[in-house]
Amino acid sequence: MITIYMKRGCPFCQKVSNNIKEKKLEDKVKIHYVNEDFSYLDFKKKYGNNATFPRGYLEDNGKITLIGGSDDIINELEKH
Repeated sequence: MITIYMKRGCPFCQKVSNNIKEKKLEDKVKIHYVNEDFSYLDFKKKYGNNATFPRGYLEDNGKITLIGGSDDIINELEKH
Protein backbone atom coordinates (compact mmCIF):
# COMPACT_ATOMS: atom_id res chain seq x y z
CA MET A 1 0.00 0.00 0.00
CA ILE A 2 1.21 3.49 -0.81
CA THR A 3 0.19 6.40 1.41
CA ILE A 4 0.33 9.84 -0.18
CA TYR A 5 0.00 13.19 1.57
CA MET A 6 -1.26 15.91 -0.77
CA LYS A 7 -2.33 19.53 -0.81
CA ARG A 8 -5.18 20.76 -3.00
CA GLY A 9 -4.02 23.29 -5.59
CA CYS A 10 -0.52 21.82 -5.72
CA PRO A 11 0.42 21.10 -9.37
CA PHE A 12 2.73 18.23 -8.38
CA CYS A 13 -0.04 16.66 -6.30
CA GLN A 14 -2.43 17.03 -9.24
CA LYS A 15 0.09 15.27 -11.48
CA VAL A 16 0.14 12.28 -9.09
CA SER A 17 -3.64 12.32 -8.69
CA ASN A 18 -4.16 12.33 -12.47
CA ASN A 19 -1.76 9.40 -12.85
CA ILE A 20 -3.63 7.40 -10.20
CA LYS A 21 -6.97 8.05 -11.93
CA GLU A 22 -5.66 7.36 -15.46
CA LYS A 23 -4.18 4.02 -14.41
CA LYS A 24 -7.11 3.15 -12.12
CA LEU A 25 -4.86 2.65 -9.09
CA GLU A 26 -7.22 4.07 -6.46
CA ASP A 27 -7.31 0.72 -4.63
CA LYS A 28 -3.49 0.71 -4.29
CA VAL A 29 -3.17 4.06 -2.50
CA LYS A 30 -4.37 5.91 0.56
CA ILE A 31 -4.55 9.65 -0.03
CA HIS A 32 -4.64 12.20 2.78
CA TYR A 33 -5.21 15.91 2.14
CA VAL A 34 -3.77 18.72 4.29
CA ASN A 35 -6.44 20.72 6.16
CA GLU A 36 -8.98 17.98 5.44
CA ASP A 37 -7.48 14.80 6.90
CA PHE A 38 -4.70 16.40 8.94
CA SER A 39 -3.44 19.87 9.80
CA TYR A 40 -0.45 21.49 8.12
CA LEU A 41 1.12 22.00 11.54
CA ASP A 42 0.77 18.30 12.41
CA PHE A 43 2.32 17.38 9.07
CA LYS A 44 5.33 19.66 9.68
CA LYS A 45 5.73 18.34 13.23
CA LYS A 46 5.73 14.75 12.01
CA TYR A 47 7.82 15.11 8.85
CA GLY A 48 9.86 18.27 9.43
CA ASN A 49 9.83 21.83 8.15
CA ASN A 50 11.45 20.85 4.84
CA ALA A 51 8.75 18.30 3.98
CA THR A 52 6.87 19.13 0.79
CA PHE A 53 3.79 17.87 -1.07
CA PRO A 54 3.15 15.36 -2.39
CA ARG A 55 4.89 13.05 0.02
CA GLY A 56 4.60 9.32 -0.54
CA TYR A 57 5.34 6.34 1.67
CA LEU A 58 5.44 2.66 0.78
CA GLU A 59 4.13 0.31 3.45
CA ASP A 60 5.41 -3.25 3.01
CA ASN A 61 5.26 -5.94 5.70
CA GLY A 62 5.23 -3.38 8.49
CA LYS A 63 8.15 -1.42 7.05
CA ILE A 64 7.46 2.18 5.97
CA THR A 65 9.78 3.73 3.40
CA LEU A 66 9.77 7.29 2.07
CA ILE A 67 9.19 7.27 -1.68
CA GLY A 68 9.74 10.96 -2.34
CA GLY A 69 8.04 13.55 -4.51
CA SER A 70 5.73 13.39 -7.50
CA ASP A 71 8.03 11.73 -10.04
CA ASP A 72 9.23 9.17 -7.49
CA ILE A 73 5.64 8.41 -6.47
CA ILE A 74 4.58 7.94 -10.11
CA ASN A 75 7.54 5.66 -10.75
CA GLU A 76 6.64 3.57 -7.69
CA LEU A 77 2.99 3.38 -8.75
CA GLU A 78 4.06 1.97 -12.11
CA LYS A 79 5.64 -1.00 -10.28
CA HIS A 80 2.31 -1.99 -8.72
